[in-house]
Amino acid sequence: MNFSILCADWGKEPVKRRAWELKAGTSLVQPVCLNRELRLSNLIDYATSLGGPVLIGIDAAIGVPRHVGEQYRNLASNPEACFLDWAKWLFEHEKPYLPCTTPDEWHCGRPFIHIPKGQGAKLAFPNSGIGLNRETEQGLGANSPLIVSGLPGTVGSGSRALWEEMVECLKVDPNLENAFWPFAGRLDNLLASRQIIIAEIYPKACYGLALADDLPANLVTIAKTKAPARAKAISMLLERLDSDLQVEAIDLCYGSEDDFDAMISVVALHRLLGSPLALREPRSPDHIEGDILGRWAIEPGKGVNISGNGAPTPRGPQKPGGKIEAAREQPAFDRPFLQSNFQSRQSEGRRCPIPGCSKQYKVGRLGWDAHVGSIRSHPGWHPEETDGERRKILFRNEYPEFFES
Repeated sequence: MNFSILCADWGKEPVKRRAWELKAGTSLVQPVCLNRELRLSNLIDYATSLGGPVLIGIDAAIGVPRHVGEQYRNLASNPEACFLDWAKWLFEHEKPYLPCTTPDEWHCGRPFIHIPKGQGAKLAFPNSGIGLNRETEQGLGANSPLIVSGLPGTVGSGSRALWEEMVECLKVDPNLENAFWPFAGRLDNLLASRQIIIAEIYPKACYGLALADDLPANLVTIAKTKAPARAKAISMLLERLDSDLQVEAIDLCYGSEDDFDAMISVVALHRLLGSPLALREPRSPDHIEGDILGRWAIEPGKGVNISGNGAPTPRGPQKPGGKIEAAREQPAFDRPFLQSNFQSRQSEGRRCPIPGCSKQYKVGRLGWDAHVGSIRSHPGWHPEETDGERRKILFRNEYPEFFES
């Protein structure tokens, strides 16, 4: 492909975010290592350094439920106002950090919601005409981008963090407004004319795109917080990986659900954009709700659950010939990242390259992250940095040869 793909697993806390990439003209899917917290601004800076075009996929909402935008359009007397206009107004003039708890408190300038305890508390909002989800999310099982607390699995805090950072970036570079898909136009046109393109992705859709036998794909739900489920999904991914792709440092994905999501999203977009389905996006973009990249390549109402216990469980009718096969249960020493057909790796253990360290890994690099992340292993190496995740980033930047095949 003549463009790079950069995917970020997003969240409220920048230190927990992860990004993976596939650079234009290469075959290596690999983690992005920045010497700072992952924020939209430095993600854009990094993408710019790659040379264009670069497609940035972020797994947070880039759009709001329709009634939010429509209420803002009426308030601003601007029937053409889009999601980006509303977001700039919200963070410059309103109360994005004061969540409401009842429908009476809600309005487009106070859109975020805390669901209080009590039966029917969540239903009180849609029963009052306040929709919590976008039409583009129908059939995907996505959580509301407006709910910040009160329920398990809320994503509103991550959405809010992205939107605030997005507004800050637009202040610095107003022309960046032309980088957001689908508001700025069709994806193929943007890839042909822009250096940076920013689009919303959704993990369950990306799982399906990456793991399907062919496209369109089924929706896939993975119990990604459980290591056995991630291991099973990785095994399935490696069995289906395009022959022109390799995944570097995939051991990170066994240990981190955030790296797992970012990595598999890159593979999913590579597969989508190499398919004729990539051009079948809706002809008329929704300037309030936005869209989810690749949504139209997912079969509605069909899905598979990967729990890590036994075979993947189909949900709903499956497409003929498209059923996801069960991945083999494999012990840790037999994991695919040590025995991949498309990436040779040394099976003998490697030595820790930090000066003065005598650590010899038993198999490959297995266990490097726990070893490097603990300051007790190397108290004299960057003693000023005690955070385990940041120590691992420093290690990757200083010893890139450790991760070479």
